[in-house]
Amino acid sequence: MSEPKNVLIETAVAATAAIGGTVVIKKNMPDKYLKALAIDLSKELNKKINPLDLKSIITIQEFKKITKSLKEENYISSPENIKNGIFRADFHSHSDFSDGASSVEDILNQAAEYGNKLQKINGKKFLFALSDHDGIEGVKEALKIIAENPKKFQNVRFITASELSMPITCEIGSSKHNAFHNDVEMVELLIYGINPFSPSSEQYFKNLYRKRKEGVKESLKKASEIVPDVKFLEEEYNRFFTRKKVTHCMLNQHWRIFNYINLKTRIAQIAKEQNKNPEELYANVMKELRSCGGYNGAALDEYLKRNGINNSTKTYADTSWKIANEICPKYKGPILYAPYESSFENIVTYAEQDNAVLAFAHPGFTIQNMRQENALQQIKNYIDKSKGRLIYSETYHQAYPPNNISKEEIEEANKIMEEAGLINLGGRDMHKDNFKL
Repeated sequence: MSEPKNVLIETAVAATAAIGGTVVIKKNMPDKYLKALAIDLSKELNKKINPLDLKSIITIQEFKKITKSLKEENYISSPENIKNGIFRADFHSHSDFSDGASSVEDILNQAAEYGNKLQKINGKKFLFALSDHDGIEGVKEALKIIAENPKKFQNVRFITASELSMPITCEIGSSKHNAFHNDVEMVELLIYGINPFSPSSEQYFKNLYRKRKEGVKESLKKASEIVPDVKFLEEEYNRFFTRKKVTHCMLNQHWRIFNYINLKTRIAQIAKEQNKNPEELYANVMKELRSCGGYNGAALDEYLKRNGINNSTKTYADTSWKIANEICPKYKGPILYAPYESSFENIVTYAEQDNAVLAFAHPGFTIQNMRQENALQQIKNYIDKSKGRLIYSETYHQAYPPNNISKEEIEEANKIMEEAGLINLGGRDMHKDNFKL
């Protein structure tokens, strides 16, 4: 099946007007979505942006047609598929506005380069989405870059997106509960076709960031009440556990806060045992932890072992876990309690207001929270509650970490999603700086 023409309605059915009893067809009329983007981009860039220059932007109507025409091989970026122009689509990637290593400009430049190669090979365009975690600043920047130089991106089709996190029940007997024993975990949905400048986008992320900021303050306050002899500082947390560009577009913020509290309490105890200044020791240890694998308890254990430091931090580690039980999403009686996160209902409302569609991101990780015997029904329940917005599954996800999920689990999850009637799509979930194809 050939790729549908772009939504500037080159099929000559864009608009009609009755003049003297005759119906006049006006070609190349942009639809309402592109008009709205052009208006918003004109304000952002302080210059007139013609909606006809936004040919690279995929509308939601186009997206539905395009995704139905793609096969699994079109999402696989193997050297052979790239050489032959078979790799054509990547609907999941991250910039340094969340946890990616590349700038938006660099990512788009590389996408444009590959789009040009694809055009020469088979006349196709590269289909692409930027889907930063819980954020839209990267998408805003991408739209500005495309609007400023539309010719450069003439062989790229870009769909606006974000990867939104939400709490989900982690059932007793599920593979994830067996591994971590948490009653609540976070999973992610991809949202496509948003207008990042719209009032609904602004309101959704404004509310989320307010919750996240409150979560940091309240969590550190609780930690100070439980461990009063240790100083927990928001600025200190942000310095090591968030990104420079954004502080609240991060999945599993509660675990980042926990890692900060855990390290700070343990290092404070070590300083007490060694008669050292706890703040100075903390600063020195944190400088070295990255080489041990990151800012977490395992990295601290490796640092202590490497430096021959013996300490009795078990009491403080146990205290950190008590704090984790206070700050992490959990059940309070029958109620799933996650005051610092968006809910599934919040996400559906946002999608409905922005006329966007939703997909289960890397569905294997979602299914890991469910017992196999009732997973299909649970997925159908989510679909039923989505008001027609949840229609996709990232069945062709290309970046499952092999140590966190088995091939059998992935295949079972994909089978469940297909049985639920969801449309397949895929992405590489790129975070690294070697986006080049």
